[in-house]
Amino acid sequence: MLRRLGATGPAERADSADPLSLGPEKTSPDERRTAWWKARLDLPGDGAVLGPSLNVVSGWAVHEWRHLRGVLITVDGRPKAFITTFTERRDVVRRWGSFPTADRAGWTAMVDFGEMADSEVVVSAYAFLEPRRHPVEGEPTRLGPVRHIGTARCQVRSGEGPSGLPTGYFHESDFVTPGYVHVTGHVQSVDDVATVELFLDGASTGLARATPSEEGDANSLPIVSTHFEGVVEISRDVATVSVTAVVTLMSGRSFELRPWHVDVHPTSVPSGPDEARLALVRERTSAMLSALARGTPAQESRVLVATADLGLGGGQLYLHELMLRLDKKGVRFALTSPRSGPLTEVLEAMGVPVLVTGPPQVQDPEAYEAQVRDIGAFAVQHGCTAVLANIVTSFTGADAGLRLGLPLTWAVHESYPFGQFWTEAFGPAGAHPYVVERTRLSLGAASRVVFEAGQTLHLYEELLAPGAGVVVPYGVDLDEISRFRDGVDRDELRSQLGIGPHTRALLCMGTIEPRKGQLNLAQAFGHSAALQGADIQLIFVGAVAGWPYSDALRAYVDALGDERIRVEPVQPDIHRWYHACDVLVSASDVESLPRSMLEVMAFGRPVASTAVFGIPELVDDGVSGFLCRSRDLAALREMLERVAGTSRDDLIAMGARARGVVTTRHDPSVYEGYYLEELSGHGR
Repeated sequence: MLRRLGATGPAERADSADPLSLGPEKTSPDERRTAWWKARLDLPGDGAVLGPSLNVVSGWAVHEWRHLRGVLITVDGRPKAFITTFTERRDVVRRWGSFPTADRAGWTAMVDFGEMADSEVVVSAYAFLEPRRHPVEGEPTRLGPVRHIGTARCQVRSGEGPSGLPTGYFHESDFVTPGYVHVTGHVQSVDDVATVELFLDGASTGLARATPSEEGDANSLPIVSTHFEGVVEISRDVATVSVTAVVTLMSGRSFELRPWHVDVHPTSVPSGPDEARLALVRERTSAMLSALARGTPAQESRVLVATADLGLGGGQLYLHELMLRLDKKGVRFALTSPRSGPLTEVLEAMGVPVLVTGPPQVQDPEAYEAQVRDIGAFAVQHGCTAVLANIVTSFTGADAGLRLGLPLTWAVHESYPFGQFWTEAFGPAGAHPYVVERTRLSLGAASRVVFEAGQTLHLYEELLAPGAGVVVPYGVDLDEISRFRDGVDRDELRSQLGIGPHTRALLCMGTIEPRKGQLNLAQAFGHSAALQGADIQLIFVGAVAGWPYSDALRAYVDALGDERIRVEPVQPDIHRWYHACDVLVSASDVESLPRSMLEVMAFGRPVASTAVFGIPELVDDGVSGFLCRSRDLAALREMLERVAGTSRDDLIAMGARARGVVTTRHDPSVYEGYYLEELSGHGR
């Protein structure tokens, strides 16, 4: 929030009980000496040239234990703005994350310099901190201490830009290490950001993911804040690198951010057990599992299924459907997962014993080995004779099966390079080299590694045994979908779901998370002049309360104030949404072959999506759906406008062609037969 400051009138008299009249609390010498205080005025910089209009004033401030309550901006000593809403600055959190106050350290204001043309001005910022939490008995409540953040001397010139925008910066760290490095930053503008292209030492590394936040409002001018994040791969052979970014706005204007020059430090070797110790631990694991196997009586054989989650995501539902089909063919299973979820009870009811191990131990090699032993013992206990691993994150279960000498079939859904996978899955720290190497060895030892898209296979091919990698497009239950289509009245269903008879319903189905770009979909839809007033709904299904990105989508949609955009919670009955919608839309930037697309196409609906990984293998632009470039807001908006401009009859014809693609290429009996053959003789 940005407040205008007004002068106190002569008739107004301060109440003696008002904290404002008492002045700020004084900071004790002890606190000044011992409590950490860090702050910076980022914009404007000292010596900056400003325009005689709105200009950005921004920065951050963090005290060791006192939270910010306000930031006062003055120009030539006169108050101009008072900020009471603060945001997370990832660079601040990264450096001072141990402070409980670091998560709300950033602040921004727009200050009007319209009456100061052709003059020199002094811009200052002051932090108002929270007051003492335990006031001294008998003393009145006061404002918290006031600390100086920074001062800049600037020139205001008539010929400069109207607002001092757009602007942006990288979240800089002191150094980086070789490998895949996440590059983040922030852009402020009066126009939406279309693309952010990253460059490493002058060479393009592709478009970054640009995510809008809630729009601010300063002096009735909307300010668009955009966070961007991309990945660059840094060589081990360089001592320093330069990262730059070119930002292109929806107006077509482009500008370049100030380069970030950063040193490259060698990767530090994690502390922990040495190789001799780990070899001993592995020997003990093998000996324990062998002894357990010798002492376990023969029983009905099963397939050990290793997965990473038992929620209702596409990958989990794909696995569940496969297990159901194989179960009917007599294959029996035992399953291990780091996390429980709605599918746990469903599987147990099928007669599938489930072991929930807790999060993968990727930083502690000995804890990792302990998980391998637990999963191995579980596999022996239940007579497992083969392993089916679902997604790369199931590496612990895959390794456990290989230690028992079991054949391994691994279904890989992730579309990240192997080296990048670790930071995507487990954050900047990634995983201990021991865990990475064990996973590399497991992939190389797998009998079969199954991919649903050729592009994803290419990412992993060099890690696999010759001929082990294979593309098997998974299918959907066409009979079940046909029964639903034929048995449910679509007009009545649309009415029940709040969709008008003539409304064009655009459905975005799936877990609401950054890689799926739902915020960008809402942004492209809500800010399209061509779509304003059109009888169209954009419906997101998959929200989970408390998930940051899901909550951010709700907040953004609320700020747009467009009642045509709906956010619905995650739910098991998704066929009704497929049947009711007119088009499935997706803005994902990482996606192998989404199950939601196959299912909606089986319902006879076209897909409008970004063209990433396996999606162009499924959707033919202009024939069975619509495609656009990923991480490009202008392209996404243009695609949505194409969808809106397509006649209902043409959409029906595209949907029919989409259904034809699924029924001919994605019959579930194909992948069922493949896995049945791979697991033949094991688990039945």
